[in-house]
Amino acid sequence: MQLPINPALVVTTDALPGYRIVRSLGTAEGVAVSVFTGMFAGGQSAIVFDSMRQAFLDMLGRAGAQGANAIVGMRYTMPSGDEERIVIAYGTAVVVEPVPA
Repeated sequence: MQLPINPALVVTTDALPGYRIVRSLGTAEGVAVSVFTGMFAGGQSAIVFDSMRQAFLDMLGRAGAQGANAIVGMRYTMPSGDEERIVIAYGTAVVVEPVPA
C-alpha cells in the first residue's frame, strides 16, 4: 500500500528534525467511528486502536491531497458516547525539505 505521506514524517512536535518547513497548508483531519455493542474491555481496545489507525490513514490522505509531504503537531482526540467512539486524528499539513548537512 502506497501512502501519500511517509509516516516517519508525521510528528507530534512543531518541528521535524532534519527538515525545514517551507509551507504550511492548514489543518488536516482524519475521522473514524466505531460502534460498541455488548463488548468487553479487551475487544473495545482492539476496536479503538483499529479506529486510530483508520483515522491516521484518513488524515494522511487528506494532507496528501492538499499537497503536504509531512504533518507536524499531530494529535488524536476521542470524544465518546456509550455505544460509539469517534476518533479524530489531526495536525498541520506542511511541505518540508531536508536541511543540507
